[in-house]
Amino acid sequence: MSAPSAPPSAPIPFPTLALLPARRLNAYVDVPHVEGDDISMATLRRRDSVSGNVVVRVNADGSFSSKAYWVQRKVSKVTCGSVRAGYVLRPMASSNEDAYSATRPWEVIPTSSSTANAAAMDDGSRNYEMVTIKMFDRAKLSALGNKTVDGPLTELSVLQMIADMHPEAHHVLGGVELLSDDRYIYCIMPYTGDGNVLEYIGNCGRLTEGAARYFFRQILEGLSFIESAGICDRGLSLARVLLNGNNSFISVSSMCPRVP
Repeated sequence: MSAPSAPPSAPIPFPTLALLPARRLNAYVDVPHVEGDDISMATLRRRDSVSGNVVVRVNADGSFSSKAYWVQRKVSKVTCGSVRAGYVLRPMASSNEDAYSATRPWEVIPTSSSTANAAAMDDGSRNYEMVTIKMFDRAKLSALGNKTVDGPLTELSVLQMIADMHPEAHHVLGGVELLSDDRYIYCIMPYTGDGNVLEYIGNCGRLTEGAARYFFRQILEGLSFIESAGICDRGLSLARVLLNGNNSFISVSSMCPRVP
């Protein structure tokens, strides 16, 4: 006769979410000319502009970080927010304004700054460093409260927990930075702009055995990483396996209890 099973227990809590302070600025953004930039993302239309969509981290001494993010078009909706494409910004080298100035001008960073990236442009790669920005409305998060244990804050906790484990090397998307101002929480993530595996199969039809094996190996490596981190992702699907070039990355969902 087998021994009785142990009673169910609550999932292990994730580490406390740590958000870095940020500000959203009306800043001058310069877009340097890059050869062949007709292949750039369609949302980047202006050479010089004043944008209210520049998000930058605020340091402990009140100065601004040397890296900022230019929020662009909405890609999709998520619970309590949206997913947007974004560009990585750096301070303009020609500017005389210091790190404490909210009017310091910024510029996008061409990926063609290295020989390797310049060569990659020939096959249609994007010209500027990009990120994915998940924006969560703090008021909506507050209204959601504790109505469900599976929510955006759980997803953010997962991303923060695995951030130092180099998840991209294991085909899992992690968070680059978690920023927050009075209105939004900004989850900065690596950019994947080539859709997902489900869309890929729908557009291209049945995969060859070699292609199926290629993606399957990457997905298995991602699943192994998630399991080793003690995460049980109950929302995994092919629609959450995102593509960037020839590589696939699992995007963890908000339905992720932590297990021993």
